[in-house]
Amino acid sequence: MYSKIEDLSIELWLEIFTYLKIRHQFNTFLNLNKRLNQILLSYQPHITLKNNDEDTQYILKYVSPYLIHRENVTGLRLENTNKVDLINNEKLLYFPRVATLFLHRLHITKDFLNLFQQNSTYLRYLNISSIVSGDKIMMHQLLEIILSLSNLQTLHLGLRMSMSPIQLRISSKSPIKNLKLIGLNENFFIDRLIILLQYLPYLQSLHIITNQINFISTKNTDNISCTNSISSFTLNIHEFIVSFVQFTNFILRIIPYVQELKIICRSPVQNFDYLNHREWIMFIQSLPNLKKITLDISRSNDIDEQIWNKKCQMLIKLMIKNHIILQIVK
Repeated sequence: MYSKIEDLSIELWLEIFTYLKIRHQFNTFLNLNKRLNQILLSYQPHITLKNNDEDTQYILKYVSPYLIHRENVTGLRLENTNKVDLINNEKLLYFPRVATLFLHRLHITKDFLNLFQQNSTYLRYLNISSIVSGDKIMMHQLLEIILSLSNLQTLHLGLRMSMSPIQLRISSKSPIKNLKLIGLNENFFIDRLIILLQYLPYLQSLHIITNQINFISTKNTDNISCTNSISSFTLNIHEFIVSFVQFTNFILRIIPYVQELKIICRSPVQNFDYLNHREWIMFIQSLPNLKKITLDISRSNDIDEQIWNKKCQMLIKLMIKNHIILQIVK
């Protein structure tokens, strides 16, 4: 049976296109025949705009103006696009059904906020984990817009942007279920986290990557109780300079219904504070839903290895007795 490459199924063509940049797709296959033109202009599920490079210029000039079904673009990545004229390209950057959006190394401006709003109605996944520059007012406005999105389920956000010192001017509650706050060299503040959690009643998973925990509280948050239902919590911290009691008090106040708890310390611990048997007994007795604990910690060279291992074994036995799975990553 005689056949040509142009007769391949749409699924096969889309698979081929995943290995090519959009510019190369169009340069190679556009105007080969009407069917391929239809595929190229109808099925572009993911678009990446980076800086104002050759690929970005090509997309804005030769691809975006001619897309037949703009609603088929469900994934968008904007990286360092500060040199792109957002005002004059507003129509070319309009994709009404974007579900996944990555924003990296952007400067937050009024034009950017307008662009973000017009493309965020159907967002389910948003990643702004890398450093984003902009004044405090613009950053605050962006956070308010994010927490007002009605379909957002998963959010990866730079820690600094989430730590707003003031209440947000929104009345709705966010549907976000999974939140990851990323700030390797930044501290997170308990009182500001409490403010943020007020707007996240449906949150199920919270993951914080931080340098340190700041326990300074204010009168504005002392009487606020968290009503979220977080079941999974991960803390990835540079070094524990807070006591185990301080840490557990934070968990009991902010995440009282946690089922899975993971603690990652990127620096070796200097004492046995976080392996204290008695403190752990009181802690787990206060968390009736706790089912699994992961401790990714290592001892410093100043701590005796045999004593360390003995305390680890005592903790393991304690958790078995209380029907809790404990994993100690060494």
